[in-house]
Parts: sequence; C-alpha cells; structure tokens
Amino acid sequence: MAAGGWYIYRIGVPIPLIEPGDTYYVLTVTGQALVDGNLVAIVLEDPPGNTACCRPIAAPAATVFSTWSPFSFAAPVVPHTLAVLYFITYNAEQSYGNRTGLRVEFTSGYFTPE
Repeated sequence: MAAGGWYIYRIGVPIPLIEPGDTYYVLTVTGQALVDGNLVAIVLEDPPGNTACCRPIAAPAATVFSTWSPFSFAAPVVPHTLAVLYFITYNAEQSYGNRTGLRVEFTSGYFTPE
C-alpha cells in the first residue's frame, strides 16, 4: 500500500548525435497516461543533472484513474545527452491506504534537427 502524497516517475530518453550544421533537436512526443491519482505535470530535464534546464512541458487537463489521458509536447533538447521525463502525480490519502501507479503509452516520438 502507498500513502497519499506526491509521487514522481521518470524515464530516460537518449538523444542522438547531431549532424554538422545543426545545433539542437526538437523532441516531439504524443502519448497517453493512465495514473492512479492525478497526473499533475510532465517535466523535461535535459541535460540530466542541470536543474536549471528542468521545465514543465505538458499538463493534462484532467486525469481519472480509469481513463487514459492524452498528452503531447515539442521541446528543444541537447544532442548526445540523456533527457529525463518526469511524470509528477498526486495521490489522495485514503483511510485504507491508497495504491498509486502510472502507465504511459508513447504513440509517436521523433527528433527534428534545428
């Protein structure tokens, strides 16, 4: 069982090397999330460890634990790094203990050199 409160789930996204003449990529992603609790925001940190480059990139309008919530974003990323996506959720406290969980389905993802 899990207590109520804030939970953060993360996944790394390897960013490829860039071709000569280009300076960065734009990462474009669409997908959907199913979360027990509420998905509050999706945050991107790139490069990892640089919290100054940690920025919110998506915030689903409303989430329900029994319905998929679509999301999409396009964000610049630094070539040859490991970008980290954070899924920030809130789970309400319940008298019986309230489990939490997150399921993410990426339906499209690609890089565009800029």
